[in-house]
Amino acid sequence: MSVLGSRLLFLLALVVSCQPFCNAQSIKLADGGKSSYNIIIPGNASETEKKSAEVLQNYFQKVTGARLDIREENGQNAAMISIGSTKLAARLLKATTIREDGYAIVSEGKNLVIAGAGTKGTLYGVYTFIEKYLGCRKWYTGPPQIPQSRTVSIPANLSLYENPAFEYREAFFPGVRDQEYVDWHKLHQFTKLWGSWGDTYEKFVPASVYFKSHPEYFGLVKGKRVPNQLCTSNENVIKIIIDSLQRKMNANPNAEYWSISPNTGPGYCECPLCAPTTAREGSVAGNLVLMVNKIAAHFPKAKFTFLAHGYTQQAPKYAKPASNVIVQLTSIESDRLLPFTQSPSAENFIKDLANWRKLTDNIYIWDYCAQFTAYLAPFPIVPIFQPNLQFMKKNMIKGVLEQGSGPGYTDMGELKGYVLAKLLWNPDVNVDQLIQEFTDGYYGPAGPSVREYLSAMRNAAVKTHAIMDIFGNVADGANTFLSPKYLDQYNDLLGKAKKAVGSNSVLLQRIGALQLTQDFTYLHQARYYGKGQRGLYSNNAASRSTVTQDTLQGVLKRFLDNGVKVGGVQVAEFGLSPGAYAAEERKILSAPVRQNMAMNAKVSLKFPYEKRFEGKGAAALTDGVAGLGDYSYNWLHFKGHPMIATVDAGKSLKADSIQTSFLYNPGFNLFLPASIKVEVSSNGTDYITLQTINVPEPVKIDRQVKLVPFKIATGKNNRFRFIRVTATPLSDFPDWAWAPSKTPVIACDEIWVY
Repeated sequence: MSVLGSRLLFLLALVVSCQPFCNAQSIKLADGGKSSYNIIIPGNASETEKKSAEVLQNYFQKVTGARLDIREENGQNAAMISIGSTKLAARLLKATTIREDGYAIVSEGKNLVIAGAGTKGTLYGVYTFIEKYLGCRKWYTGPPQIPQSRTVSIPANLSLYENPAFEYREAFFPGVRDQEYVDWHKLHQFTKLWGSWGDTYEKFVPASVYFKSHPEYFGLVKGKRVPNQLCTSNENVIKIIIDSLQRKMNANPNAEYWSISPNTGPGYCECPLCAPTTAREGSVAGNLVLMVNKIAAHFPKAKFTFLAHGYTQQAPKYAKPASNVIVQLTSIESDRLLPFTQSPSAENFIKDLANWRKLTDNIYIWDYCAQFTAYLAPFPIVPIFQPNLQFMKKNMIKGVLEQGSGPGYTDMGELKGYVLAKLLWNPDVNVDQLIQEFTDGYYGPAGPSVREYLSAMRNAAVKTHAIMDIFGNVADGANTFLSPKYLDQYNDLLGKAKKAVGSNSVLLQRIGALQLTQDFTYLHQARYYGKGQRGLYSNNAASRSTVTQDTLQGVLKRFLDNGVKVGGVQVAEFGLSPGAYAAEERKILSAPVRQNMAMNAKVSLKFPYEKRFEGKGAAALTDGVAGLGDYSYNWLHFKGHPMIATVDAGKSLKADSIQTSFLYNPGFNLFLPASIKVEVSSNGTDYITLQTINVPEPVKIDRQVKLVPFKIATGKNNRFRFIRVTATPLSDFPDWAWAPSKTPVIACDEIWVY
């Protein structure tokens, strides 16, 4: 904390925000490009105070043309802008209540004071002054917007005090690539604050080092020790973590937080030491809390976090986190169309939060603001930001991570990052005003058209009850807000925006970023539609039409061009670059059209498919479109029961083979069926079994995503009208992938007959 911070009286726990009062008089800091002011810093100025003075000096000169000298205070300074913990600041602000990161901007006579608490409070105050009174803006990465004004005045009797709503504030969007953007908008970065982040068991007790010699250090799952997770009751495990932490802390003394959390993936220890605690606490999180408390006791001045996520999301009944332990609760299951308080999908999150609040006041929220399976998919969720953050503030949440696409580009990442940054500081700010300010400032004369575009997309999403799933896909919206009708409307509005900016290359590139998401939608949905005007090939499904090819190639070229200009683009969290995606698309377009004798045949299902990835429903099994590596479209999912699909070709067929494929992606609980049986019939009543395939269970750890085909020859039974495919899922997960309270899922793309 700065010297000033130690002098301030920390009396209030709420944000104090006093709007500047301006009487008929004002104070001129610059007049006609000249100024009599100096910037004054304390004699023992900190590095942040020196930087704050230099930042103010730089922007003041760029705006007015006047360069202010930076001097140490000497008691005789006149006409000064005081920065940091000067004697003037101590005198003027001695009765104020500024918390960590908070600041004050106060005038007395001709003098102005900008000072804050904590490491960066003064710097945050300077950037607020630069934005509020010099008119500068930092919309996104890159150079800020700096107006020219040779005269600058501030209100007399200026008195502005601000404190943050949350002690930890992170909007993980592309703005994080720019350190000035982070400081300007008063944000934090977990990469700089945490010495260990996220899931960390493997980092502290690596299975490659300990599992073979000490399997008892790891979780007992269904009677077997597996290397997925740790035994949290084992004292040797706790000692190893403490020793590892000490080494890491010595190497990284500036880290404020240390995460101790389960590895990504399923499984938790059921050994005789852990199981009774789980039963008593009613949650696996009880064991985690008790272990982290023991570790935290060895480092009382450090802050520890753990993830309340997955099977640790539910709060224990009795185990209270220690005073230096913070719960990091995730909202991963919540749909993003509506705010938490209006969304049925958020009911468990709200319940879990209430139960954790009974145990501790130290809670951070890890929230999600992007579609991770399709960063470039339109995801119009800005209107939920304010009510969700107001909900968090009301529930006394201390810190918030709003996870977007990180340094990579995502749909409207510029606006989303900007709005979230402002709301993380003050959840009650006027969002409509923020959006207008941003769109007019960032898109220039295209601002009104961009707002029309945003409103049209949001209104369509709400009207059609679209699913805003963070693991969704543009195919999900094909029947809602991303239908051809709506996509045409959005593209017309972008055309209007493009026309408004004329030949301005900077603004054209910014409109191009919006176009990037629409073109991605068009290209990705072409894979989903398969045939027809918006698909990969013509309606007869036997060839690709020239019109379709030309249209797709044109969109593909524009997509690639805009992707290169925008930079830092990948289509999903672990997805392809625009260039790699374009290459994949061209490969699909150049491949021969695959024929299916059962094309568009009626499909009857004995058990329902998973609605979350509904797509075309049962029709997906005979639409002639093969699935790719993305599980969220062109795959029909079945959970908790077999897939028993009967295809009625409508006429007798003579075919040599029947083939179907299943997707293997254990990261999303997708496993191959335990068995696949294929039968055929001429009358739909009497069936002949062609083959039953028993699929080996993956005994060893295998997380590689695979598309696995199963081909059955018809042999002498090559005449039939009906095909029945029965795919039976695993009864439980393999030991290495065990996931309590979850069920193995199977996903099938097509029943090919040829």
